[in-house]
Amino acid sequence: MSNLRSALVRLAHANPELRGDLLPLLAPASGLPRVAVTDDTYEFTMWAIMKNDRIGPAEAEKILERMGVPMKAPKEKTKKTEPLKKGDHVDVKARKNTNALNVDACEKFDGQDGFVTEVGSNFVVVDFRGPRGGLGRFEGANITGAKTGLFRYTSPDVAESKKMVEMIYISEKTPKPPSKDRIEMVKKYVEKGLAKGEQRSEQYYTGRALAMTHNKQGQFYFSVFSQQRDSYPRSINPTKGQLLYLGQLNKRPGGWRNEYAALMAKAGEGEE
Repeated sequence: MSNLRSALVRLAHANPELRGDLLPLLAPASGLPRVAVTDDTYEFTMWAIMKNDRIGPAEAEKILERMGVPMKAPKEKTKKTEPLKKGDHVDVKARKNTNALNVDACEKFDGQDGFVTEVGSNFVVVDFRGPRGGLGRFEGANITGAKTGLFRYTSPDVAESKKMVEMIYISEKTPKPPSKDRIEMVKKYVEKGLAKGEQRSEQYYTGRALAMTHNKQGQFYFSVFSQQRDSYPRSINPTKGQLLYLGQLNKRPGGWRNEYAALMAKAGEGEE
């Protein structure tokens, strides 16, 4: 028995809540996993990572085009930030605020948007919408950015596309599994995450695909608004990151389960 298999057995024994995810990794070569796994998303993510069929920009564009996701012209470079005035639409990003006087206001209204109702020489008042709405006062010059924690609101443009997508994406900022022997390495990658109490699911996304476009360098990317994970749309760049799966939500390829089982069986070869 390999050191990896022994480590997985110890993890399964010490963490009953993780056994459903760990036991498939211990499956013998001659058969399918003996224990039913209830975490379908975890299995699907593992399948995509082990399969390692990277989707390039052209294929991603074709998939999204068939789903009806619109193509937008590249954004023009924004001009220097102008002072805030009454009626401006803003939102709050507490993580970017550097003004100690605005910590309380930023924490209270973080992620919310509203409209400027009053502007002074050293403060701004915003009327926020939503269940946690109300008036918020932000100290400092009437500008957006880190000095106030206020930023000009950018609509997620949900109305442009109503297509919900599912994808497996490893960005530049996401830990990448080694690539030499992907089946064995993915197992080690998952084991390392489980040892830290993680399930390595940060590569899994669902959300509303808003639009496609090209940046100034001509690279293709698209935006996805995952309301469960983010308070703003996320840009997905298949050139910089690894896009391993992209499809419409609840419409997975019919053969993924059998292929996943075969990959897991292959991963068990040589373990005994």
